[in-house]
Amino acid sequence: MDLIEALCAARHPEVVYWSLLAEHRGIAVPEKLRYAALCGTFLRGRIEKFYLGKGGARDLFTFEYWWRKARPATRWDAKTGRFILLNRKINIY
Repeated sequence: MDLIEALCAARHPEVVYWSLLAEHRGIAVPEKLRYAALCGTFLRGRIEKFYLGKGGARDLFTFEYWWRKARPATRWDAKTGRFILLNRKINIY
């Protein structure tokens, strides 16, 4: 949990990945550090598309593959206090 808190304090986009990974592994994450609370609407929608998929089954592999390409385009937005995705068209192939 200390890693997630430190990344959040530093406004580093990797906090989104570690937060989701902790939830995936069944580790209790405080509400303010969950990926849904840290991400803007579009970024959260993209994460849910690649992580939850069509049937709601958790697919960490697809999310990790997409995140490697999306993370460099993720920035902290001081206005909203959340991470946003700057490039809306990320090709995962």
